[in-house]
Amino acid sequence: MLTASHIAILRISLNNTQPEIWRVFTVPAKIDLTGLHHVVQLVMGWKNIHPYEWEDEEVGGTLRKSASSLGDIINYRYDPKGKWDHTIEVIATGPPSEYLQPYRIIDGEGACPPEDVGGAKGFEKFCDAMADPRHAKHAEQRASYGGTFFRDAYNRSAAQKKLNEEMTK
Repeated sequence: MLTASHIAILRISLNNTQPEIWRVFTVPAKIDLTGLHHVVQLVMGWKNIHPYEWEDEEVGGTLRKSASSLGDIINYRYDPKGKWDHTIEVIATGPPSEYLQPYRIIDGEGACPPEDVGGAKGFEKFCDAMADPRHAKHAEQRASYGGTFFRDAYNRSAAQKKLNEEMTK
């Protein structure tokens, strides 16, 4: 059971992507869902330019009210038009300690899809085009993205730096 003073370790997974794009990170149990949205944006690598929604969101809801026990899951959608659905699971909790601090990215895999790529199906098409220099849309996609895209790459230290900067404002 989460208490207000606990730290939650969460695992977020971006649904409908193969290979799976996921992160494990910590937040204070008392974080509200708006705050959790901002953390998710940073740990995943989104740019926070689209609306979002929580399944069964309570007005003024907190993580502790939405997912209070180990294994509890909450569903988050970023960009309702693109339908980027995420599953967030509480995988551990505990009191703050030297080893369990809020706003830490523990692990993760897979690059965040570019914004406005057209959801999971559009992302697959984008990755196919980016991976094949002979693909008819390779040059267009590369120019639009601004360079090379490595779908398996996740720079945890860069994401942690952004998270630190935002959480200390």
